[in-house]
Amino acid sequence: MADNVTKIAEALPDIPRWVETRSLLLRGHCSVVGEKDDWFLLHDRSPLAAMIGTPPSRSIRDATDDAHPRLEIICPPENVEWLSDALPDWRAIPAIIHAIPEGSTAIDKVDISEVRLLEKRERGFFSAAPPHWIKPLEYGLETSFVAAASFEAEPASFCASTAVTESLWDVSIITLEGYRQLGLGSASGAFLIRHMRELGKEPVWRAIENNSGSLRLAEKLGFEPVDRTYMFVGPEFPEEF
Repeated sequence: MADNVTKIAEALPDIPRWVETRSLLLRGHCSVVGEKDDWFLLHDRSPLAAMIGTPPSRSIRDATDDAHPRLEIICPPENVEWLSDALPDWRAIPAIIHAIPEGSTAIDKVDISEVRLLEKRERGFFSAAPPHWIKPLEYGLETSFVAAASFEAEPASFCASTAVTESLWDVSIITLEGYRQLGLGSASGAFLIRHMRELGKEPVWRAIENNSGSLRLAEKLGFEPVDRTYMFVGPEFPEEF
């Protein structure tokens, strides 16, 4: 299966649309079902799944039976109808994929003086985050990097690189309740973007279409829309992200 997973990853271009999907494959942190060019991937450490092509409906249903209530399935626009037929009780939520165009200087204007990279042993700081954020943050810290912006010496906003490919990484930012609207999210994001660029990797931002806060933060950091995708969530998923 390991060789097969590598071949699936190699068949996908290293572009923003596939950053999370290819990261799962490259790291081998997922179960894979399907055949030929049609695959369904289920993250084994976080409530995330991804679809390539049109895998058999039965395989999709079997993989999502007893799924985590906050499972999100990433689905390319051209396969939305197929996944809707396979999972009729699930809802499709449009999302906008962003990247930073060459020459943008937005992140250079953000104050990052109170931001640092967390060490592996510092995962205890995540305990104050919403429960559904803890595993993704721990996964980012375990496999890559998490930057923390502090307020009065206390870490209050985190930016994690939870998905990484050869040249890209996916930006995940969470600011703790009570510390929002202070510029901490943009600070942690700008810091990690700079750090990852030193490693030759450019950021990708996936924002739910109606999440105005996420869209504003993306714009502040210099991101621009480059593609679209959909997130499928089950009946038990909260109405608001």
